[in-house]
Amino acid sequence: MPEELTVNDGLLFLAIFFRVGTMLMMLPVFGHSKIPPRIRVMIALIISLLMAMSCRKDAVLPEDDLALYPLMLCREVLIGMIIGFVMNFLFSAHQVAGRFIDVQLGYGMANIVDPISNIQTSILSRFNGFLAIAIFLSIDGHHLLLNAVHNSLEVVPFEPALVGNGTYRGLVHLSAEIFVLSLKISAPVVVTLILTDVGMGIIARIVPQMNVFIVGFPMKILFGVAMLILAIPFIIGLFEGLLFEMNQELNTILYSI
Repeated sequence: MPEELTVNDGLLFLAIFFRVGTMLMMLPVFGHSKIPPRIRVMIALIISLLMAMSCRKDAVLPEDDLALYPLMLCREVLIGMIIGFVMNFLFSAHQVAGRFIDVQLGYGMANIVDPISNIQTSILSRFNGFLAIAIFLSIDGHHLLLNAVHNSLEVVPFEPALVGNGTYRGLVHLSAEIFVLSLKISAPVVVTLILTDVGMGIIARIVPQMNVFIVGFPMKILFGVAMLILAIPFIIGLFEGLLFEMNQELNTILYSI
């Protein structure tokens, strides 16, 4: 005979829904503005229901202490934001790497509207963002994300408490790592473009009659785009390694909450 639902089960499900829903809204994959809000809420409800069925039943406030329950929901929203914020670092690093390449390639002045953030961004920055989403889904990154959420339900208790200072220090450390990751991702293309500039400078000294500015821009675009295509396998391998590193960093931050 199935167990009867209690008020404790309802409180547990609502807390998980706040954590999972906030996390999904932070991710560019599930939080895309083009996805209807009803679909996003439905996805969050389904995931929350599955998480609640496998979660510890005693991991919620007692029913006689409901006055603090709104504070606990605010804490759940903050935890969901932290999880989404950490996982979003990878996508931000790819977009910043695309910006680095655009500056070297000459595409820095050509901006398009990003449908996710609704702001203007460079061409390759947007391309790198879509590439990161495709890699994320192709290597089952969403499975790793759901596993991280489930792990957070076991590690982080459901209680109306403040978040530890170690959590904020970890987030600041990861924020600084975005630029390092961006340099790693854009390094093959940026180095190729720098060597192209050096080569064109040498040609300009040897053949002064050649208009380097007219010849240089098409050559940089050709070499840059070609190297970007050749570097995609390297980017995929780097993304996969960084995804697991981010998962470990996320677990460290969750233990410090």
